[in-house]
Amino acid sequence: MTFDRVRYIAERVDIGEKKEAIFAVSIPERTGAFLDFCRSLAGRSITEFNYRARSKHSPDTGEPASIFVGIGLKEGETERQIIAQTLDEEGYKAYDLTDDDIAKTHIRHLIGGHAGIENEQLFTVSFPERPGALLNFLEKLGQDFNITLFHYRNHGAADGRVLVGLQASEHNSRQIQDALLDIGYACEPVSANMGYAMFLK
Repeated sequence: MTFDRVRYIAERVDIGEKKEAIFAVSIPERTGAFLDFCRSLAGRSITEFNYRARSKHSPDTGEPASIFVGIGLKEGETERQIIAQTLDEEGYKAYDLTDDDIAKTHIRHLIGGHAGIENEQLFTVSFPERPGALLNFLEKLGQDFNITLFHYRNHGAADGRVLVGLQASEHNSRQIQDALLDIGYACEPVSANMGYAMFLK
């Protein structure tokens, strides 16, 4: 059995046992919207997060951005309904994709594309795999930098691995790296990666 097959099975076990819900959510395309969204989940464990900016223009257009998010469940179907209601009350347009086989099999792996964003820098970041670690990362990063790409998937390891794109300018390029180092999680700049250049840049 291949590792891809094991991952396929594991993802479906979590959903089949009502341990994970999957949502597509529209959030404002503005700096800080990702942080606000994570806060609205009130400490729930995010198991997956996929986002890619769609335009090289200003991030603060107010236009909606689409995100793909997996959320860990402790109370099964009841909690899934509570999350949907909470997102609605917070003003988000959310679609429950937990039972959508196309989303589980294909869409979660295809989110992205060439965005042509000026001054984008790409980093890999590792952080402790525990509830709140992702929110802690965003809180400490603050709202000074525009997040242009974000991919995270909980694989059950001790460390969570994130691929994050941040929009830099000549005057804050160094500040981005300093901010990431100040957070205390291991990070590495990977803007020269060939896969990034071919499929995402």
